[in-house]
Amino acid sequence: MLHNVRKHERYPLWGSATLSAGGRVIRGQVANISASGIAIRIDDDHEGLPGSRKTWLCRVDSPDLPDTLEFLVKVVRKAVWLHGYGVGCTITVINERDAALLKAYRALAMARTKPPSTDIAHFVPTQKGLSSVPDFPLPMPAADKERV
Repeated sequence: MLHNVRKHERYPLWGSATLSAGGRVIRGQVANISASGIAIRIDDDHEGLPGSRKTWLCRVDSPDLPDTLEFLVKVVRKAVWLHGYGVGCTITVINERDAALLKAYRALAMARTKPPSTDIAHFVPTQKGLSSVPDFPLPMPAADKERV
């Protein structure tokens, strides 16, 4: 039985993220972002990965966002990738301005991934099968006739 455990859809975001706490600063690339969390790719060594129980200040800079996002996160997941490491963080505290920026980006990302308009012709089932498939055999190209 499959369950969808994600509460919010994740959207890819091109940009950089900085995690800082207690004088430590870790920089990485944003993999994706949602209303409840963020995934960050880190190219640093394993000792530089953030601890799981610590609260970090996360700053996200992206050309897709009109301003820098700032919120508090907790690391909930760490992964080793082919070139570096991945960190999954859950957003614990976010102010209204940054929440509004994130909501506006979600709307932009949904508009980018929206399916094409309904003006495109679709296959319509008929009694004999799909309407786009002819009932007569199609001529074979010359190269295919030689192989048969």
